[in-house]
Amino acid sequence: VKDVDGLSAINLQMAWQNSPNGFRPATARGVMTLLDYYKIPLRGRAVAIIGRSALVGKHLALACLNAGATVTVCHRETKNLSAVTKPADILIVSAGSPGLITRKYVRANQTVIDVGINVLSGQKLLEEVGKRKIVGDVAFAEVAPIVRAISPVPGGVGPLTIACLFENLIEAYYQQAKK
Repeated sequence: VKDVDGLSAINLQMAWQNSPNGFRPATARGVMTLLDYYKIPLRGRAVAIIGRSALVGKHLALACLNAGATVTVCHRETKNLSAVTKPADILIVSAGSPGLITRKYVRANQTVIDVGINVLSGQKLLEEVGKRKIVGDVAFAEVAPIVRAISPVPGGVGPLTIACLFENLIEAYYQQAKK
């Protein structure tokens, strides 16, 4: 059985063992691909991850640990969140809370990866028609001038997630074809 979502016990065990075999969940793989593409090293870096979901946060924490980073996992209920986020070299946000991260949570020379996808719309039906907007967990316009690099929403991690899911699917096909 192939688990292209990377959520089975077998894939989780392989991730825990830092095995190159198995499938990493697509969003975690997408974030790691983004960091690799832009040559943003993880080894020896402090990474703060906001979000502890089984699908994204926990897998990203494991992937970053396996890459040699020191990882702190927190969430939107973490007390004094900025004390965790500001010192981090890399901040990955996947909390499902639009605009959670503002200027008070970041610093210069930081890399911010926004995994959040939130749909905002008007309060009344007439306002909602044609006025839906997708935003991330980071207040992009406020944070972008401060940090070294930031991923946009939409157009950042989302398309990479889709591409990485297809990579997992293609790899599963070739593995199955070898049998």
